[in-house]
Amino acid sequence: MDRPEAHQHGTVSQNGCLSDPRSWSIAPNSLLAIALVVASLIWGIRIGERELWHDEVYTLLEARGIGYGAEGPQQGFTANELDQFNSFPRVLRACVFMDSGNGTAYVSMIHIWSALFGTSPVALRSWSMVLALLSVFMLYRLGNLLFPGRWVAACAALLLACSPLLFTMAIDARSYMQALFLTILATLLLFRLMKEERPGRGLVFLYGTVAGLALLSHYSSCYIIAAHPLVALQQRTPWGRIARILPAGAVAVGMVLTWLFNGGFAGLEQMSIYNQYYVDQLKELPDLISFYSATSPRSLVEGWGVQLLWASGNGLQFAGPRLRSVLLLLVIPVALVLLVLRTASAQKDKRTMGSLLILAVSSMLYATALALTSGHTVSFQAKYVVFSLPYLALAMAWAAEIAFRERGPSLQVARAAAMLGVVIVAASLVLAMNAPSPIGPDRYQEYNTSIVKELEQAPDAEVVLVHSSWTAAYLCAIYSEGSARSLKHFVKPDLNAITGLFVNGHADEGFEVIRAQDPRFSRSQPHDDPTWQLNNDSLPNLPAFAPVQGTTH
Repeated sequence: MDRPEAHQHGTVSQNGCLSDPRSWSIAPNSLLAIALVVASLIWGIRIGERELWHDEVYTLLEARGIGYGAEGPQQGFTANELDQFNSFPRVLRACVFMDSGNGTAYVSMIHIWSALFGTSPVALRSWSMVLALLSVFMLYRLGNLLFPGRWVAACAALLLACSPLLFTMAIDARSYMQALFLTILATLLLFRLMKEERPGRGLVFLYGTVAGLALLSHYSSCYIIAAHPLVALQQRTPWGRIARILPAGAVAVGMVLTWLFNGGFAGLEQMSIYNQYYVDQLKELPDLISFYSATSPRSLVEGWGVQLLWASGNGLQFAGPRLRSVLLLLVIPVALVLLVLRTASAQKDKRTMGSLLILAVSSMLYATALALTSGHTVSFQAKYVVFSLPYLALAMAWAAEIAFRERGPSLQVARAAAMLGVVIVAASLVLAMNAPSPIGPDRYQEYNTSIVKELEQAPDAEVVLVHSSWTAAYLCAIYSEGSARSLKHFVKPDLNAITGLFVNGHADEGFEVIRAQDPRFSRSQPHDDPTWQLNNDSLPNLPAFAPVQGTTH
């Protein structure tokens, strides 16, 4: 693989500009350390201040082997009875039932992780944070392989660590960070395999295993199936070397097939139910604009625009300006990439930028294909572009390095664009850190204290917990402690509160609201999936009651 000459030699370039990386005052390793420390601080401060939102609740329930309705504990279960569902076979079954089998490798890992560190929001999210830090480090390693000067790698790592999108995803108990880490590692191994004249079997097997685990961590990582072969061809890898790498594909395919015949196909059937739900919604409301809309030229352009903005570290589209105005800011990363292509032409290294662009746009092309075949744009949610982040970060870091290393009138404009890009990324990160959250503060300990207090006031009464949703019932049971673990939980969907105590036989017989609906935190509300017919037929005959909002805790 050709290397940029200016990166291989610490010499004076033809225009007289010193290009020796050692002339910089901060070592690349130090910049990497700064990136990791900054990321740890800005993520760690926020990791535990919010309770689990409904998608994270899916992760928790799947890791505990709990599904809705007939797939989970039935009416009248206690917290102690939940433990019998916490087995590996039930974890896989819950993943199929609740998440269409997507992220089975991640949920399996969280099953182990939560057994070691607990099920608190901090414990569950910490695995994502660890993997996000490893992703930053792995991008640095990939940059070192592609750009021996290492400054590009260090700057790209810092850019990734400060991405406003990664900030939100790194403290989210979902499978994206595991899939991101594994896809970057797989890409690093691919470039190592293309570099080796006779790659060893161990390296080939490792690449196949990592690629397979990435596919089983999130379905959207399947872009590597098409992107990696294209990169190998675009890099003009000799056919004999490609033939030696092919067994890695057999390893990855074997892993995926094993999963498909052990739950994966059932998960795909469930996914078709979800897809049909979105289609039916759009038939009833063709102008619906939610986290998805009907596929059209306009929605596709907007989807690409939003994803490219996020991938380039720009989150200003949510600060107030109209999307059509903020899209103009895409001129900055595009101009920098074109600068590299022009400069790389003289350095005979267009192929490196071509590989980065293939890897950066593959996930967006995959999203486009899904939108065209399904009729809706669920695939264009901003979080799915997290797989493009590392490669676009490398491309922009390389462009900035060239802009500040070389001289010329056009490069002065490029330097100004690079500095403006840094300001935009920093402003976007600050906005993301201070944005109002649709997720409420973590109050499960407070709710548990309220329940125990009520039990102490009615030691001889028959007390049960009644919920308006299955998620509220499962969560309240999982986080209950002490005497509250023996309470029975029931679901009554027409209840106007989320969770309440029904006291039968106490002097103050009645219903006490423990957790009320709070419209300020929409993502904290229970989110029973509307595509399922929940089993609510076994609810015992309870006296009619109405929640008393004045007694809400």
